[in-house]
Amino acid sequence: MVREEPGRHGGGAAVSGEVTRRVLEIVATALGREPAELTADSGLPTGDWSSLQHLPVLLALAETFGFPLSPRVVQDLTTVRAMAHHVQITQTGHEVLPRPPQQRREMKETIDRLREVLAGANVAVLSSVRPDGRPQQFVVWAEMDGDDVLMSTTKDRPKYRNLEHRPEAALVVYPAGDPYSSVRVRGTTTFTTEGAAETIDRLSHHYKGKPWVEPTGLGERVTVRLTALEPGDD
Repeated sequence: MVREEPGRHGGGAAVSGEVTRRVLEIVATALGREPAELTADSGLPTGDWSSLQHLPVLLALAETFGFPLSPRVVQDLTTVRAMAHHVQITQTGHEVLPRPPQQRREMKETIDRLREVLAGANVAVLSSVRPDGRPQQFVVWAEMDGDDVLMSTTKDRPKYRNLEHRPEAALVVYPAGDPYSSVRVRGTTTFTTEGAAETIDRLSHHYKGKPWVEPTGLGERVTVRLTALEPGDD
C-alpha cells in the first residue's frame, strides 16, 4: 500500500474536525488574527501569511503538539489542511489516507443522515471493548460537532475505562420507532474535560428539555469525542 506523505494529500483525508479547529486556533494566534478569518484552505500559497510568518507558525504548532521540524516538514506544511493532517498523524500514530471519491460521497451521506437523526431526541448505542477483551455497549446521549460526535461520561464509569484502554468505538442511532432506519458509524474516541459541563447540559436540554443536575459522588466529567468517522455497515 502506498502511503501518502504528510502535506501531500487530497481533500478526502479523514482529519478530525477537532484537530483542524485546534490547528486553526494556533495558527491564528501565531499570526495575531482571529480563527474565523482562516479556513482549512488558508496558507502560504494563497497569501494568507508571508514566508517570514511561516516559520513562527510552524514553531507554535511543533511546540504545542511535540513534533520535530525538519526541512521537509517546513516545505510540506504550507496550508492549515496539511498542518492538521500532519498533527493527526503525529498524535495518533496512524496515517490518514484519502478516501476514493465514491467513499467520500458515501461518508458524506452517512454523516448527513447521522446529523439528521441526532437532531431529534434519539438516543444512540455506543459499542466499546472492555480491558478483558469482551464487548460492552452503552445507551448514550449524543450530538454532532462538525463531523464529529460528542457524548459525555465521567472518569469513574465503565465507558471511560473501556475507551481509555481502547479508543476505537462504534455507534448506532435510529429514529424512535424506526430501527430499520439506523445509522452506523465507527471511529476513534478522545477525551477532554474542557467544556464538559456545557456538553452534558446541552445534551440534557436536547433529550430531557431541562438543565443537567450533576449527581453527587461521580468522578470528573469529560466529553467523549468520536472522530475520523467511517460507515459501520461493512
